[in-house]
Amino acid sequence: MGKFRNRIFGFYVLMTLLMLALVGRLVYIQVFWSEELTQLARAQQDKNIVIPAERGSILDRNGDKLAFSIKTYSIWAQRAEITKPIETARLITETIDVDPDAIVNRLLSSQSTFVKIVSNITKSEADLIRSKGIKFISVTEDTKRLYPYNTLASHIIGNVNADGEGFLGLELFYNSSLKGLPGLYNVTTDVYGRQLAYGTDNLESAVDGQSVWLTIDDTIQFFVEDRLEQAMIQHNPKSVSAIIMDPKTGEIIAMASKPDFDLNSPRSSGEDMDEITWKAM
Repeated sequence: MGKFRNRIFGFYVLMTLLMLALVGRLVYIQVFWSEELTQLARAQQDKNIVIPAERGSILDRNGDKLAFSIKTYSIWAQRAEITKPIETARLITETIDVDPDAIVNRLLSSQSTFVKIVSNITKSEADLIRSKGIKFISVTEDTKRLYPYNTLASHIIGNVNADGEGFLGLELFYNSSLKGLPGLYNVTTDVYGRQLAYGTDNLESAVDGQSVWLTIDDTIQFFVEDRLEQAMIQHNPKSVSAIIMDPKTGEIIAMASKPDFDLNSPRSSGEDMDEITWKAM
């Protein structure tokens, strides 16, 4: 009987020690880890959506735009909230001409909370989508780079990559000034990626980029490039170049090289040239 009581007593002692250890652990976590755990939880709940800044223009000496950005619009979806992706795609494609299968694939394959499902739509299309009030679908502004004169001053201006960053010519050299500062939209979501009604939504507006003025005169630039094109046809050289400078000020009024390329579709321009010609550029 005594042994049995000793065993019972030992069992209670063991359970008491385990409970004390558990309570101590909980107190330790609450006191010493509370701030770190709170930060980790917030990091998982907070989602950031980047709002692109409008890139500055590149202008000739008279203010004519050689490169500028226009507003386009993109359609975003809260992926975790959409339980019927085919139905959502149908509602969108009833309004704008896009492939519904592509929308469904993006919704099903993406692991992100917010998914961009359509890009580069017009303002009228964006307004139509907004007017339909499709659940868990939103429209944001984007920008698209345009070069109105296609090949004019292509070697000088350069162009931007798919991310809107300059990688050739003045677009690259003045990229930090042209691109501006993107904004940020912060939303709070639950563990399933759904936006919380009581969460804090913070909007930090984008700062648009600065424009760059050149000493180039686009009329004279066009004349010089036309003459160089004629020289290419008549004499069939690998490349030709010309510079026109104001002798009093040293300002470059025109500067051109041939062959050149279409700034709006540089890849397709390169596909039409042989390797030697492309290197000559």
